[in-house]
Amino acid sequence: MVFNSFLARSNKFQKRVPRINLHSPFERGKWATARRYLQWRMMRLTRATMHVLGAGKWLDPRGFEARYERVCIANLPAPFHGLKLAHLSDFHCGAYMSESAALRVLERAWEDEPDLVALTGDFVEYHPEEIRQIIEPLKQMPAPPLGIYAVLGNHDYMMGKDEAIVQALREANVRCLRNESIRLEKDGQGIWLTGVEDHWRGTIDFHAALSSITTNEPRILLCHTPDVIGHARDHGYALMLSGHTHGGQWVLPMLGPAKIYSLNGKDFIGGSVQVGPTRLHVSRGIGMATLPLRINCPPEFTILTLCRD
Repeated sequence: MVFNSFLARSNKFQKRVPRINLHSPFERGKWATARRYLQWRMMRLTRATMHVLGAGKWLDPRGFEARYERVCIANLPAPFHGLKLAHLSDFHCGAYMSESAALRVLERAWEDEPDLVALTGDFVEYHPEEIRQIIEPLKQMPAPPLGIYAVLGNHDYMMGKDEAIVQALREANVRCLRNESIRLEKDGQGIWLTGVEDHWRGTIDFHAALSSITTNEPRILLCHTPDVIGHARDHGYALMLSGHTHGGQWVLPMLGPAKIYSLNGKDFIGGSVQVGPTRLHVSRGIGMATLPLRINCPPEFTILTLCRD
């Protein structure tokens, strides 16, 4: 598969990756807002038309894959050795994601009995009410021992009602981390889990996120956008989990990704790369945006097993 050539480069990116300007580059204004709204309405119309024709289920993501990786972390406390972390991203609930499709993905991910679940944003395509398509399935899942944590993606801010999405996640016992860190504890030892806002629509504040970290225990960062990897490296994170890129969504034979949603290039749009002390894992996500089609880039979730270095 063409996509496999982009995965697991362990030594290539020891060179310096720049720290991006955290000021959001998101396009604002009445025309941009109107264009996104019209695009969303066209997607909904497509769904409605397919439903009338009896083919609505074909717009759901199909053929998702489970990826398994081991992540070795220096000074990982012994109780966390072997911890299984399920990483899911970019559901894009709405026109191309039904509640039944979301439930199938979650049930499959939960078969691996993860200790911890991380959700890295873009729960909805546009409208905050679309998140119900993932909330109801999440409520049916048993609680992992260390919980379910999330960050928001750029689409979750589209209508300026990101707090409604955070509240909905709370109903499903998902804690949304917004420029904050928490300590996860096992047998008196711990690791730190940080979540920061999205680069495109939110306001990332590492000062606030780091202010509560009081020990030298390993750190894991959740951020929707992988381009923040330079900051993760410089702030000493052992592991960073992101989404946003969809793996390119269209990976064309011989040509590669049709569009690269990373300032750092195609090697940062899916799989794992090592940047200094930080392992970056980018999920190609579950859902789709704009067009209901993936080429050589099936949806995925990942089970990461932590081990002592």
